[in-house]
Amino acid sequence: WKELESTRAVIMGETSVVEIDTFPRGVILIYLVIAFSPFGYFLAIHIVAEKEKKLKEFLKIMGLHDTAFWLSWVLLYTSLIFLMSLLMAVIATASSLFPQSSCVVIFLLFFLYGLSSIFFALMLTPLFKKSKHVGIVEFLVTVAFGFVGLLIVFMESFPKSLVWLFSPFCQCTFLIGIAQVMHLEDFNEGALFSNLAEG
Repeated sequence: WKELESTRAVIMGETSVVEIDTFPRGVILIYLVIAFSPFGYFLAIHIVAEKEKKLKEFLKIMGLHDTAFWLSWVLLYTSLIFLMSLLMAVIATASSLFPQSSCVVIFLLFFLYGLSSIFFALMLTPLFKKSKHVGIVEFLVTVAFGFVGLLIVFMESFPKSLVWLFSPFCQCTFLIGIAQVMHLEDFNEGALFSNLAEG
């Protein structure tokens, strides 16, 4: 025993690297981006269809103000986005998707993305005269920026200058936010208001 007194024991831990499969995460991220695209798609189609049929001009003759016209569309789709975001946040935090995260944080992420996608669709409506074209362009732009957001999230060597360039587009920013939530789920206690800046 005297010989063993001079021996020092060193506790060797496991490596801190955790292997995370990216394919299921990519599918989840694209699904979440596309989940809100029908709202923008139908909003853009209906507004341009009203422009095609000259309904807005007829309503202006009847005394409709522009603010009432746009506010009615925004309030309708904001309420739909609110309900969808609330439902998705409850399901995501109650299921195994984001079990440790705060439901309010996830709701805010979904709701703000939904609002920005609605305003993105509203931004596209003056550029088109045919309702078919605006719907297709809105959906394709959503999917395209969704895939750019996937590249930002999964490519570690993605240039930071391009990240800043694509950040104003709501799809890319939303995917960066969801990736942050996934990171906090893996390596922390989930996405809470207290730890949003970590990661």
